[in-house]
Amino acid sequence: MNLRARLAPVALAGTALLALTLSACSSSAGAAGSTESAQPAAYAASADTIVFGVVPDSADTQTNYQPLMDYLAGFKGKKVCFVDPSSTSGYLFPSYNLLKAGIDPQKDVTPVFAGKHDISVQKTGEGTECEAGFAEDSEVAKSDKVTVVQKTKVPGAPITVSDTLPADEKAQVEKVLANVTIDQIIAAGIKGADSDGFRSVFYATSPVDDKYYDLIRDICAKTHATQCQ
Repeated sequence: MNLRARLAPVALAGTALLALTLSACSSSAGAAGSTESAQPAAYAASADTIVFGVVPDSADTQTNYQPLMDYLAGFKGKKVCFVDPSSTSGYLFPSYNLLKAGIDPQKDVTPVFAGKHDISVQKTGEGTECEAGFAEDSEVAKSDKVTVVQKTKVPGAPITVSDTLPADEKAQVEKVLANVTIDQIIAAGIKGADSDGFRSVFYATSPVDDKYYDLIRDICAKTHATQCQ
């Protein structure tokens, strides 16, 4: 007797990093071992204002891909939902995972760009436009119509401090933000931190070195993604 199982639509959850990182940025970064050219101290706005530039998409650390590779070979020839060609967790990492499994994300599957993580989950759950898909785990968790195959953690976006900021104030910003959790921010009386919106994009910060982003470099090298150029 032969038994056949009907697979439910699949969502692969790319986990957005909740532990943000802190690093310094400079417009005059030199080669390894060289000293940075001195820049005059300056404020982006004023002495009592710290200006932040925020990367719209973030994520965290490295992962074990073997279970994903073992499964993805049912993906070849399928209609697969991605988020957006410019999305790290919604396209770049999924493409990397597919390539590691021997599947060309542009030739071996029919890509469908949903535009948003929740729409990718929705379309995958409906099982018409997409037979499988990729989305952040926070959105996947809201649906009972998809099955999680594998979660992939990717390095998160950094909080950076400009080298033009006065040295003592740069050091103070780095000290305050080097290790801070959302609970500490709430405890400090920042009421806006205790919200679903803030919790969806922030968990904690943790100092890292440049090697933290080696996985991203490898992905860019393997996928030849235009957004890495």
